[in-house]
Amino acid sequence: MDWTAIITALIAIISPIVTAFFVYNQKEKDAKVQRDMEKWKKDEEQKAFMRNKYSGQVFGQIHQLLRQAKADRVYIVQPHPLGRVAFLSCYFEAVNNGITEMQSSIQSIPMSKVPWLSNAMAENVWMYYDNIDEQVNDDVAKSLFLANGTHAVGIKRMDNTKDWVGSIFIEYIEEPEVEQDTLKKLAHEAALVIRYILPEFKEHK
Repeated sequence: MDWTAIITALIAIISPIVTAFFVYNQKEKDAKVQRDMEKWKKDEEQKAFMRNKYSGQVFGQIHQLLRQAKADRVYIVQPHPLGRVAFLSCYFEAVNNGITEMQSSIQSIPMSKVPWLSNAMAENVWMYYDNIDEQVNDDVAKSLFLANGTHAVGIKRMDNTKDWVGSIFIEYIEEPEVEQDTLKKLAHEAALVIRYILPEFKEHK
């Protein structure tokens, strides 16, 4: 019996089958990768759509609060990254014409540089300061307020179901026309809407 011929014949029969199996298997893997990529792309598009939608709603809320509170400047300071917060930043802001914006000055400020204010923001549901020089005990925060002409500020903490997600700052360059109790109520109403739709702050690199 010619075993060499038999083996050669078997290889000739099996080889196309093995090759076909590997080709099929690779096609299946490629198809799965393609499906996964398409799903990831759709998920990212949906996330971007929802983020843009929620961002628009947040801007709408703080512009409404600016008008209702007769304020000069309203903005949101967000701790980040969530879960192990170490910095404070501002993305959402509404200001009246001629009023300096705070956003550019509040970008990734280490909480260690404003420990008193960071702790106060995390611990207190509502704060109101109408004497910045005497009542604000952080040099960095005090300098930021005074340099931008802040005469009085109300600060409303926002929480989701688990964490402190941000604080709304309502600022006045001159004596406020709105009573503090009214301001507190307006801030609370805005926070109820914003806190669950506020997108997590992302650093733009």
